[in-house]
Amino acid sequence: MLEADSFYISMHLAIEPLLVDVRLARDYRKERIPDAVSAPRSQELFRLTDSLDAEHPIYLYCDDESRSGQAAEMLLEKGFSNLIVLKNGFLGWKLTGLPVDDSRKRR
Repeated sequence: MLEADSFYISMHLAIEPLLVDVRLARDYRKERIPDAVSAPRSQELFRLTDSLDAEHPIYLYCDDESRSGQAAEMLLEKGFSNLIVLKNGFLGWKLTGLPVDDSRKRR
């Protein structure tokens, strides 16, 4: 788990990271971390990660840490090892003043 600043830096240093927003779809559509993809359900998360190598860097966040922690557990069980969870979630990200994409998204 990384604090928002460290999460941001790590994500930008990683090679082709996958940034996954596991919040509810309506929250994702309203605002999100730039370049995040939405996967509010496990089926969507597995579809996004099925073709990835087990070492691929996957960055996960939700509103706090509960859903992203659960998503990380599921991915660990599938053999993924390079998982980074945003400590304090999107709320912590916003409080830190990091960039937010608030353009309307259909999904």
